[in-house]
Amino acid sequence: MEVRTTGLTKFYNSVIKSGSFKIVLIYITISLLWIFSSDYTLYIFRNTFNAATYAIINSGKGVVFVIGTGTILFFLIRHSNRRIVNRENEYRDLYLSNPNPMWIYDPVSLKFISVNDAAVTTYGYTKREFLNLTIKAIRNGDNDAGNVVNAIKDEGKFQKSGIWTHVKKDGSLIFVDISSQRIKFLKKDAVMILAHDCTEKIMNDDKLKQLNLTLANEKKRLSDIQELSKIAGWDYYIVDNKLVLSDEMFNIFNLDKSKVEVSYVRFLKTVYKDDRELFLKAAKITIDEGRDLDVVHRFYLGKNDIRYIRELGKLEYINGIPFKVRGTMQDITELKRIEHEKDLINNENKKLGNIITKINNMVLIQDTENRITWVNKAFEDFTGYALEEVQGLNPASFLIATENAPEVTIIKQAIEKREAFSAEIINYSKTKQPYWVNIEFTPLFDDGQFTGYISVHNNVTARKEKEGEITKQNIILRDIAWLSSHELRRPAASIMGLMGLIKDTDDVAEKDEYLSLLDECTTQLDHIIHKIHDTINEKLPGVK
Repeated sequence: MEVRTTGLTKFYNSVIKSGSFKIVLIYITISLLWIFSSDYTLYIFRNTFNAATYAIINSGKGVVFVIGTGTILFFLIRHSNRRIVNRENEYRDLYLSNPNPMWIYDPVSLKFISVNDAAVTTYGYTKREFLNLTIKAIRNGDNDAGNVVNAIKDEGKFQKSGIWTHVKKDGSLIFVDISSQRIKFLKKDAVMILAHDCTEKIMNDDKLKQLNLTLANEKKRLSDIQELSKIAGWDYYIVDNKLVLSDEMFNIFNLDKSKVEVSYVRFLKTVYKDDRELFLKAAKITIDEGRDLDVVHRFYLGKNDIRYIRELGKLEYINGIPFKVRGTMQDITELKRIEHEKDLINNENKKLGNIITKINNMVLIQDTENRITWVNKAFEDFTGYALEEVQGLNPASFLIATENAPEVTIIKQAIEKREAFSAEIINYSKTKQPYWVNIEFTPLFDDGQFTGYISVHNNVTARKEKEGEITKQNIILRDIAWLSSHELRRPAASIMGLMGLIKDTDDVAEKDEYLSLLDECTTQLDHIIHKIHDTINEKLPGVK
């Protein structure tokens, strides 16, 4: 029922719009008006005329009606035909001179029946070449041409068939927006096509899509950079006293956007109280004088959560009047912490540098290749070498003599192990004066990476000399002890024996002999004692 109603509606609309219907309607209207008016007039004057006259008038009325309606029909039909011809001419002109390519083809054979000049210009074929082709010749081969025909249901009405890819005579591709219409052409079913070249639009759309994709990627990249660098944007509208924060602001500070009151007054409360005056002064200078905002302050986010913030801003105008301040906010807490640690390290380094510079011990710093990078003043003063002279040199090349080769080998082996160790060795000054040093080697590391050695040279020449003297004294004392224990013992033993013999004899001659021997032993003992004394005085002059 619904299909039948739709069909009747279409038929009614087509009849109403046709010229024939208008002519018939005019004819019926005039006829009815003439019949009713003429009959009514004759009826009024029926008693005025006799029967013969009445019959003549009645017949004449019919003749007048036929002549009049015939004349009217003639002019109406002629006018309608002229309109049809004019309309056909208009449609032909519209078809032939249309700036968009148009053609008519047979829906069965798909052969071109007619093409306009724009089609010839666009596709590169002549009209004769077109009429020898089917529409498949201009298709890219990836679409079924029959789909267009099957999709066209209503005759006399253009329908959109979508965007298709066509091939020109030179092989280049174009994009066309196809509109189709079923028509009667030369009393046969045909399809009229209007092809709007949208290649430039498609290319621009593709470029626009690519541009939008690029912009989206750049926006994502910028957002990631802002998040990584902890930078957020903001806008402060001066007249409205309104503050607008970017989403990065909430991400950087781990804030729930739905639970945070965003206002300039609220923002000022989060500025650390000791820094608030500094911030307000900087903001006032920006608004009043137009100078760029650049201020560092602390940001209070709650108990035990205070951040260092750097704010940059630029004043914007509308019609010469300050409108808003657009700026960025960067969390530099980590940077401040690093700067603080760096300051502490620098202070410690300064203290250490002052200590190293002022201590009497010689200090050398060597890189991973054992090349000197720095020496202290004590080294310069004692050895006579300036830093500029030895920088980049291996200490073994100018401080150590060749006879110390075994010690040099030991030191090299210990350095390769990157361990702390000590060694005693003879070094030589710039004037080739030898001196003993005790060297404490300590490896240096930076974040676990070996960077070289620091070595502290303690001059132990005096100790080494004292140790030599003690060794020499011990040798001398050992000789004296040997004299005491062996040389003194012999005459002493003889004296003790002779004294016993003297006591046991009463013979005067024998006693004289024993006394003579005792004198010899005493002389021998005195000689040994003087020898010991002379040795001590000669070799140990400091011993009393």
